[in-house]
Amino acid sequence: MTLRKTIAFAVLCLVWGSTWLAIRILVEQVSPIRAAALRFAIAVCVLVPLIAARRLKMPRGRALLANLILSVTMIAVPIGLIFWAETRVPSGMTAVLFSAVPLVAGLYANSANSRRMPHSAMLALLAGIGGMLLLLSSALSASLDQAVGAMVVIAAVVTTGISSVYAKKELAAVHPLVSTMLQLCVAGVLLAGMSAVLERGRPSHWNGDAIGALLFLSLGATVFAFPLYFWLLKEMEAYQIGTIQWFEPLVAVVEGAILLDEPLSWRMIVGGTIVLASVVYVMRASEEDDATVTLKITG
Repeated sequence: MTLRKTIAFAVLCLVWGSTWLAIRILVEQVSPIRAAALRFAIAVCVLVPLIAARRLKMPRGRALLANLILSVTMIAVPIGLIFWAETRVPSGMTAVLFSAVPLVAGLYANSANSRRMPHSAMLALLAGIGGMLLLLSSALSASLDQAVGAMVVIAAVVTTGISSVYAKKELAAVHPLVSTMLQLCVAGVLLAGMSAVLERGRPSHWNGDAIGALLFLSLGATVFAFPLYFWLLKEMEAYQIGTIQWFEPLVAVVEGAILLDEPLSWRMIVGGTIVLASVVYVMRASEEDDATVTLKITG
């Protein structure tokens, strides 16, 4: 890679790897569903003028329906679950668990398309599941509350993985910025409604840390990072871009340990290593990149 692409790649890994830390900081001060809704609202307010300036077309018919479905299954539900889970689970563990999305996507894609996954890739996938179970045992050894949070993250992983396969098939003709804006808009409205019902009366403490985390998630991890990601997609191969998912959890684990003093048990280290190794192997064994732009909303 050229120096310019290398710097852009490193910045993207750092920014998206830091989203998990920012989420953790934000949900310590603001109710999780409300925090997620606000993140989406700010991002939409910035994306709409960008889309209007570029005169990008809105989807219709089946593509519009797909965006509406994905706004629930790929954005509102999994992101809401992750924000809630990070009130209980360390940011590093959340990032490592969520890195298993390609494993779920690969397994579902091969099952749905009646394609036979290579034997070696299947073994790697099973190893990844074993790593996730080890991470779950680490959470259980910490507390029942943390174990519940970890299971919620796994539920978000399954939902996102299956939805990403559907998105890859249905959104090929829709510009990523348009698709992202529509999904964030609908998901933001849904989450705002849920927050009004489920989090009514719960106070928000808007200190400097909370405001900084919200702005970073809305502007840095979304509005700034997406154009950079789109540029790299044109300059690099898809399999090279996919490796960003390998570095994000490492950034999250290091930042969580250093900045938030999050503990690193041997189960988390070994389980996380197994999950990341299996993701690398399965993604390399795949004939095409299963990652989609909308996956990056979480990190």
